[in-house]
Amino acid sequence: MKIKHKYPHSILYLSLFLLLILFTILFIYYQKKETKEHYLTFFIPYYQTNKEALYKFYEDEDYKRLNFKKNFIYQPIQFGYIGDDQDFTSQSLISLLISKSKIQHIQKIKYSKISHMIQDMSQNKIQLSLIPFPYLSYYTFYRGDTTYNYQHINYILSIYKKYLYLVTKRKFQISNIRNLPLQVKIGVIPDYVKPKGMIVIDDIMNFMNKKEDVDYQYVEYKNRNELFQGFLNDEFEIMCYQGYYPDSYIYQFITRHIEQEFMILPFEIPREDVFFQTNFQYYHSMIDLNIVASNYLPKKFDGKTWNRNKPDLKILCFDEYLVTNQKVENDIIYDVIRTYFDSIDIINQFPQMKYQPISKVGIERDTNMPVLYHNGAYKFYKEKGFITNESNPNCRYLVGETECTEKTLADNGFI
Repeated sequence: MKIKHKYPHSILYLSLFLLLILFTILFIYYQKKETKEHYLTFFIPYYQTNKEALYKFYEDEDYKRLNFKKNFIYQPIQFGYIGDDQDFTSQSLISLLISKSKIQHIQKIKYSKISHMIQDMSQNKIQLSLIPFPYLSYYTFYRGDTTYNYQHINYILSIYKKYLYLVTKRKFQISNIRNLPLQVKIGVIPDYVKPKGMIVIDDIMNFMNKKEDVDYQYVEYKNRNELFQGFLNDEFEIMCYQGYYPDSYIYQFITRHIEQEFMILPFEIPREDVFFQTNFQYYHSMIDLNIVASNYLPKKFDGKTWNRNKPDLKILCFDEYLVTNQKVENDIIYDVIRTYFDSIDIINQFPQMKYQPISKVGIERDTNMPVLYHNGAYKFYKEKGFITNESNPNCRYLVGETECTEKTLADNGFI
């Protein structure tokens, strides 16, 4: 008699199911062995297998291919800056570009001498940098002491403002810069553009017919900390410090050493209006001494009084421009200025911009600027109505919005 199994079909199904699982495992295993790594794997730290392909991507300049340029700019950009001065301001701009623009790769290049940075900019060793207006004027307009051609440097936009802080001590009995004592010692961080000193002070002293080593002497220091320490040690009578407003370094220095009775001198010189007409790279600005340093006020000297309710001081000011050179592609510079224009609200939150914000109708260069627009910047300014061939005065209403043409004027009811 045959024994009849109670669950013959169940055993068969179970066996087939187990075989299916085994087959699936083997299939996945062999598939993994044959799978090539995804492009993103190039960015896993220490991954080496296909790393050469990423290097080749840059070496072959594949980032210049149209399909890449349309959505991203992979071409490496070098951003030059002066160490101990522009570190934070340049990093703020770089961070904004990386997060908001099509540019994917930016390298910071540190310089100790502004003359070297300008020279490298003209030779396209760097593509972006912040350069104060007086130095651009010196190299391009006045063409001083150089065999290099700096006409290749191009303007993008004006962002930061720099201020000349002229600080003395009450015991030196200097109450203004109109009547400086003979052989007065001036402490500076040299800009290494001229053999000695600082261009800004040279421009002021030359205008007042003062001669170096006759009417005044430079005392030079390598960096900010050495300059401050030299001032504390009475190694000179007037400290010339180029900073921002507010400037955290001058704030901390004056606040920590309030017992020294520092005096920040106003910028007042004879024939001041003529000075600004002939030295168009400068202008004056008003700063609040309550913000410059804590516990600095009240102060009284040279027949004037400053207190918490009357804190405004006239000071010399000049612009710091973002510049490039002619060899940089138009698409790159167009994207740079577009990004900053669209991010002005963010830029105005930078500490250095708090009391001197920029506006979307105020980013175009000064008419006396001695360098030309970059073609990419020119295209943007024209599209936004800053530059136009139309003579219609109503074009001013389109600045920052759209190009001013007969059509756009008519479309907006200005004809």
